[in-house]
Amino acid sequence: MRILITGYTGFIGKSLVERFNTEQIMTVGREWETDPSIPTRIREYNPEHIIRCAAEIKNPHTTFQVNVLMLNWLLETTKEVNYKAFVNIGSSSEYGHTTVAMTEKELLKPRTMYEATKGAGTLLCQGFAREFNKPIVTIRPFSVYGEYEPSARLIPTLFNNFKNNIVSNISLGVHDFIYIDDFIDGLTAVMFSEQEIIKGDIIHLGNGVQYTNLEIYKIIKRLFKSPLEPNFVENIFNKYDTIHWVADITYAKTKYKFEPKYTIQTGLKKLYEKYNR
Repeated sequence: MRILITGYTGFIGKSLVERFNTEQIMTVGREWETDPSIPTRIREYNPEHIIRCAAEIKNPHTTFQVNVLMLNWLLETTKEVNYKAFVNIGSSSEYGHTTVAMTEKELLKPRTMYEATKGAGTLLCQGFAREFNKPIVTIRPFSVYGEYEPSARLIPTLFNNFKNNIVSNISLGVHDFIYIDDFIDGLTAVMFSEQEIIKGDIIHLGNGVQYTNLEIYKIIKRLFKSPLEPNFVENIFNKYDTIHWVADITYAKTKYKFEPKYTIQTGLKKLYEKYNR
């Protein structure tokens, strides 16, 4: 099995490389801009499955370049490759502000260039898939957590603070958290599905349950058996946090038989055990 993964140094990319370590993997990073031999090498490799993880979140100067131009480059580079599935990793942030459980048909209302460019990437994949009859899908993850997650995010921040007996700042906000193992299980269920892939399809991967930042704090506090109380502040982790953020995962469950194995409690417990190895 030949798998091409872009963005392999990021959280999800590292986790995918680790999961597929027994398979033949080709990885591509930011060198796509400077190494003219890469398109030829990709076509010679002839990947059976492509997973596009590469994304830019923080740097506004390169957001469009990575989230749209690199994606277009990858689509064009592999246009003549007879792959079985091309999985574009989108983002639940594409929806912007919402007050209901999000379905795959929800209207996109981006508030930032990151959200807008990720949404543009989804549309680009849909148009490419339908015009050129390619098995391309977009998976929109909700709040994925686990090993290799960037240290500045909520859960790694809380783990580090409790370990070092530091008081944590907690703001309002909710998330639909999905453990990395469940996310990859869902992704592989889509990528290796025996059913015909709907070209341009969109699939949500979450748990279908939302938790507040404070609820996450309390679960991790119990794991560490800590007496620390939080310091309540406004929007310390994400100025775009809302009071409603949850995935409708009915489609993933019905079409791809996706069923998360981990609750937030069991997922955080497993992460805690890894953290203290």
